[in-house]
Amino acid sequence: MDALNFELARVLIAVIGTAFAAYQDFRTSFIDDKILFSMIGAGALITLASLNETIIVYTFVVAAFIFLMGYVLYRQGQLGMGDVLLFVGLQLLLPFHPQIFSDYVIRPFPFELLSTMVPLVGSSFLITLNILKHLLFFLTIFLVSSYVATLVSGITYARELFKTRKPLKPSWTGAGVSLFVLVIAGFVLWTTLAFSYGTVLFLLLLLSTAFFLTFREQLLEEVVTKRMTLKEIEDEDILALESMPKRIVQKYHLGKVLTKSEVKKLKLISRKERMTRFPVYKILPRFGPYILIGLLVALAFGDLFSLLFRLSGG
Repeated sequence: MDALNFELARVLIAVIGTAFAAYQDFRTSFIDDKILFSMIGAGALITLASLNETIIVYTFVVAAFIFLMGYVLYRQGQLGMGDVLLFVGLQLLLPFHPQIFSDYVIRPFPFELLSTMVPLVGSSFLITLNILKHLLFFLTIFLVSSYVATLVSGITYARELFKTRKPLKPSWTGAGVSLFVLVIAGFVLWTTLAFSYGTVLFLLLLLSTAFFLTFREQLLEEVVTKRMTLKEIEDEDILALESMPKRIVQKYHLGKVLTKSEVKKLKLISRKERMTRFPVYKILPRFGPYILIGLLVALAFGDLFSLLFRLSGG
């Protein structure tokens, strides 16, 4: 696939736009639609201006796929719509790693070398591999941002949980599974990679995940969930359905994301069922700043293979 047109402009718009979005998200938990649609519009126009059919088709198809998958996560309460649109904007602006940074990026995985193996692996495999090669840039942004969000959220939730000064109520099943995975993963990492930054970072991820598994129920009940009135509920808040009576959830077909239509249902429930407060997930990670970190790391290292190569001491 050819180099991107207007690479420097793409990078500047992506970094500046994501930085503004991250700042807004951090301060208010919302991202202004003007920022998001400006990034999407700029990315779409610059990509169309390339007049390169391959880049145009690839960029827009992947952007559409990201939006569809993001929308599913949004409906499940896993991502905000602002985060989804930010990812779409980044894909349109930077569908793959810009070549202006190629002199500073290690690419240890021999994608180009595999092009000589067509008789052995088949052309369809190489086409798939080439698509994966370019997808790695977006996957790096997504995975790095998710990693940092998991670590920071683990520390934040642990601090908030201990601030409640309530007795800890671990899930022994979650604790047992976590301990088993930690021991096995620690042994495998130590024997294969020995000591490296990658080993340490992966073990930190496992520890954070183990914390969530062990104290998930207590975290949801005592830290994340707040009982709120209709006036206190904000647009796209996440309703804690498991804390609502099952009868009411089923009767009114409640969804997790509190859009205008869902808030109308809550108003109806408030009148008919005489509920004045509703359980809402309020202490949730604000993903914008982590997306910015993921973008900067992806620009600096190029792709996931490059990042893992350096972290393993290569």
